[in-house]
Amino acid sequence: VDLEQAMHHSQCDQWIIFSDLHCSPSSLSTCLEVLDTVHEEASKRNAGVIFLGDFWHHRGTVRIDLLNAVLRALSGWEVPLIMIPGNHDQVTLGGLEHGLTPLRNAYYVEGDDLVGDDATRKRRMQPGPMIITHPTKFKDAFFVPYIRSSRVLDYALASLPSETVSAHFVHVDVSGAYMNDLIVSRSGSPLSIFPSIGGEGDSPKPIYSGHFHKAHTVTAPKAAPGVAVRYVGSPYQTSLSEAGQAKELLVVDASQGWDVVESIPLTIGRRYHRLFSAQDLLRL
Repeated sequence: VDLEQAMHHSQCDQWIIFSDLHCSPSSLSTCLEVLDTVHEEASKRNAGVIFLGDFWHHRGTVRIDLLNAVLRALSGWEVPLIMIPGNHDQVTLGGLEHGLTPLRNAYYVEGDDLVGDDATRKRRMQPGPMIITHPTKFKDAFFVPYIRSSRVLDYALASLPSETVSAHFVHVDVSGAYMNDLIVSRSGSPLSIFPSIGGEGDSPKPIYSGHFHKAHTVTAPKAAPGVAVRYVGSPYQTSLSEAGQAKELLVVDASQGWDVVESIPLTIGRRYHRLFSAQDLLRL
């Protein structure tokens, strides 16, 4: 992470969170509408944007037409952006090679410091997207990209920076989370890998995750007291498995412990419905 860029982005308190865009040839027009909506809502609130992984759908390759379309869309952005790679973005097992790298210089934002002599003085420009590839503490929050190795993930979340922050932003499979409306993850990491607040009756520290597309919160008070993981969900219904699911953007405030201060309903893209009878169709 570039320190000057991090200092610039750290001045922003409100952030809009979204995740799991899954940009592909079939979803491109919907994804571009999502990006425009996210930027518009962030601009209204003078907020930054946090993306929690799986920007691209197909692993290991990014089509030129998709990349060009996304770069054109991002070229008009004027707000700070923080991104972590998801499993669909990563190419190598360690995750250091990923599909977010081409977005690093998609657009620039004005910094606060001036450069140049009196005749040419202007504000220093900083890259708008800040790509976090390693577990990183930023603005009293801990950002963790997708990590395939459970041992490495455990080590990162047990580290001192992870223990001392007010919130976590991750892309992780948690056991007990809804993979869709009908299937619950049984092979994911336990909630106990996250630091517990320890105090009985206290609210859990905010933990926001990408990865699963159903927006919901996973809690297990007995196994991991003081821990709750909130899945942000996808910004549109990506398939029939998400039929009937409501989509939203979350607005969080770093000055308020990264708590959610607003949710913005989304009605973008096609809608999927499960119909079991003629009456269902007529009601629809």
